[in-house]
Amino acid sequence: MFSVRLHKTDRGLGSLAVGATRGPDGQGPSAVLAHGFAISLDEWNVIAEALVAGGHRVIAFDQRGHGRTTIGSDGVGSRQTAGDYAAVLEGYDVSDGVLVMHSMGGFVGSRLLVPGAEHTVNWEAADVVVAEIGKLAGPA
Repeated sequence: MFSVRLHKTDRGLGSLAVGATRGPDGQGPSAVLAHGFAISLDEWNVIAEALVAGGHRVIAFDQRGHGRTTIGSDGVGSRQTAGDYAAVLEGYDVSDGVLVMHSMGGFVGSRLLVPGAEHTVNWEAADVVVAEIGKLAGPA
């Protein structure tokens, strides 16, 4: 589903694996997918297919120390992983859309929404999908 690329970052992370794909028209809103503990971006394939079919641009990434992403020189913690999330949003120029977060991905993503945190999402309103992903993807 995803064409995965490894990116070098300046955030103390050796490499960050990110997969991105677009719907047929290439113009849909972004859905950024952050997986939970002990899995990888590949776990999103079925949902990603439905989102792409619905016209969304879909971006997923392997969390630090998971899948194809390394732990990096500054270790693992919510500050570091929130920085990785911010790097994905900045690197793919995501300024609007939906953050879809599962388990640990939700914990890390929520740090981006806290004013005054080291890494934040500067959206006036961020849509966060907690449950019922089928409503976002549309009918099966």
